[in-house]
Amino acid sequence: MLNIPIPSVVEVIGVKDGGGGITYGVKFPGAALNSAYFNAAPVGSANVYTITGQ
Repeated sequence: MLNIPIPSVVEVIGVKDGGGGITYGVKFPGAALNSAYFNAAPVGSANVYTITGQ
């Protein structure tokens, strides 16, 4: 678990694929219904999340 300041920008970068793709989950406690997001990031690619706290 990582604690991040609000507001912030979080970037998830795909570094190494052990087979089957790089998948991950992000949970935002305290957000509407403790929002959780599942995504994939190919090697050398990234996904960016902007956290506003609103």
